[in-house]
Amino acid sequence: MFILLFVLSDSLKWCKIENTIVCVYTNVECPTSYGWSVEGFLISISEYDMYTTIGCGINTEHNVNLPDGTELKMKFTNKQKEFRLEDYLVNKKTEIKRDTCNIANCNICSQNNPNFCYICNDNYYLANRILPECVPCKNAICKQCNSNPSVCSSCYDGLYLNNEFECDYCSSNCKTCSSKEMCTDCNTGKYLYNGKCLSCQYCYNCETQTGCRQCWNGYYQENNGCTPCDSNCKTCSLQSTNCLSCKQGSYIQNNKCLMCSSYCTTNKCDTIQGCTECMNGYYKNNMTCFKCHEECLTCLNNQVNGCLTCENGRYFNNNQCVECDDNCEINMCDVVSGCQKCKIGYFPEEKRCSPCSKMPNCKTCSQTEKYQCISCVDRFVVNDYQCECPNHLYQNTSSTCDECYKNKSNCKLCQKYGNYEAECKVCYPPFELKEGSCVECQSKTNYIGNICVNNNGNCELQNGENECLKCPTDFYLRNKTCKPFDNKNLCETNSKITCENCGNGITTTG
Repeated sequence: MFILLFVLSDSLKWCKIENTIVCVYTNVECPTSYGWSVEGFLISISEYDMYTTIGCGINTEHNVNLPDGTELKMKFTNKQKEFRLEDYLVNKKTEIKRDTCNIANCNICSQNNPNFCYICNDNYYLANRILPECVPCKNAICKQCNSNPSVCSSCYDGLYLNNEFECDYCSSNCKTCSSKEMCTDCNTGKYLYNGKCLSCQYCYNCETQTGCRQCWNGYYQENNGCTPCDSNCKTCSLQSTNCLSCKQGSYIQNNKCLMCSSYCTTNKCDTIQGCTECMNGYYKNNMTCFKCHEECLTCLNNQVNGCLTCENGRYFNNNQCVECDDNCEINMCDVVSGCQKCKIGYFPEEKRCSPCSKMPNCKTCSQTEKYQCISCVDRFVVNDYQCECPNHLYQNTSSTCDECYKNKSNCKLCQKYGNYEAECKVCYPPFELKEGSCVECQSKTNYIGNICVNNNGNCELQNGENECLKCPTDFYLRNKTCKPFDNKNLCETNSKITCENCGNGITTTG
């Protein structure tokens, strides 16, 4: 559905400015900066433009034929300059036409007598007061002329009446002027300043007499025009540096727009609060970002003890970021727990790495668990992850093990006692353990089950029931039993164990 509007006059035409249709004289150029314009008598608008307003700044009346056949007269005056289409439910062909006179080129004629003209159209003058007729002026650019058609009395917009009563062109952008260089009104999009029509750039609402009433964002009103604000200002007032609001990436402080720190996290620069979140390695203070202490990944302030998290290769300890131990395996340093696995020869302790040798006599140790020795130096052996001397040895210095019998005579098995002393636990037979020492069994005793018991036989010292270790005088040991010396005179020297030296070429057999 379309609405058709007509201007039935050769001196008027329609222009469209935003959502308003206005009637203008044909010599007026429609503003092309407002949507679209029409250079003719007919325009069409779609049904989606039902809120369009018809306006006319020319004092006249237009008759509108409504769809129901009724006629509505639109009278345009200073008080009533526009009518809204929606108010009349216009939905079909509509004609807007001037009241017609019977006299050619008459603008306003008597309502009672269409043959009597009051005012002629532009560029015509009223001749013959008794039977008025409209006669063209001699000069085509005269808007009005007097009884002398060669003398102009007024000019069209864009022209002025010179001292010779001729119409000359105003300077560029003047709508009206009193002389070529003295504008009195300006064309749309221009404003009057000291007799000149200046471009109304960067302006939302420009009035030809008072200039711009509302500038674009980023500009402020100065000398009726718009002047750019400071580069970071979104809006400003009175002067370029008096910012009211800021562009994205800057924030306002003391009416100035300051750039957010380049270390501010992307999209975290608030135009009022400044930077609300800094990149890793920087902290927020007074709307901007400052570098953390070099040890920190994130921090509360620039103090060494202000770290929150640490960079790779460092760990968090008492609010400080401490460099990981050189003896920590690559990529095995946790930012919270410190070193999780040390190099061979070291173990983790208090987030760092300690040498295996920190554990006495330890040669190798666990790389992931603390104080767990795996192998020991020299004669030490591992017992419950610690290095100790084996049972048949005792620790005679901080770093050596020696046989038990070297500290406790005839001791077979012992344990450390006191400062590098041994406490015997098991004696060699036939010695009996008493109060940590080995005591030899007395004569005529039998060594049974690690203790000495009385022996009623010929054996002076016996191990068990059937093994003699030492014989009394006049007996010698043979096959673990005591034999009497039958040939005693043949033995030059003897012991309680056996004959040791025979005479006369006889050899020992026992």
